[in-house]
Amino acid sequence: MQTKLERYAAKYGEAFMNELPDIIRTYCLANDLRVPTKKRPSNLHIIRVIAEATSEVLGIPIENIYSKSRLRPLVIARSIIADIAYSEFLFTYKNIAIELNRDHATIIHNLVTHVQDSRSTPQLKFLRTQVLHITRQNLQTSNHPYTSD
Repeated sequence: MQTKLERYAAKYGEAFMNELPDIIRTYCLANDLRVPTKKRPSNLHIIRVIAEATSEVLGIPIENIYSKSRLRPLVIARSIIADIAYSEFLFTYKNIAIELNRDHATIIHNLVTHVQDSRSTPQLKFLRTQVLHITRQNLQTSNHPYTSD
């Protein structure tokens, strides 16, 4: 259920966040309340670049990441991809699900479990950072647009 604060943030966007007192801004950040932005990624190929970087860092063949297998290392790889695509590049659940051949509810579940796993296993945060760094390098060298104009 959406709180009044979340509805207000969705309605008024960044201007709302800039005018918040520090206590409320800290609450929003601590509870991972995203402020909607108008810019959305236009190129689903970016998710493929994230998957390739994840494959490189984790040493898992990319075909296995896109497979239907539920092996734990593959689920972790997919959750890293979903987290970076959602948090850093602002893809929707639907777009991530389309690229990974999953349902959008599975992506939501992956994001929730990724947060829990990151708290219990600090190495996941390090791996995610490596994947994000490699992804940004690859996108800068290949001149892909990050967002739509």
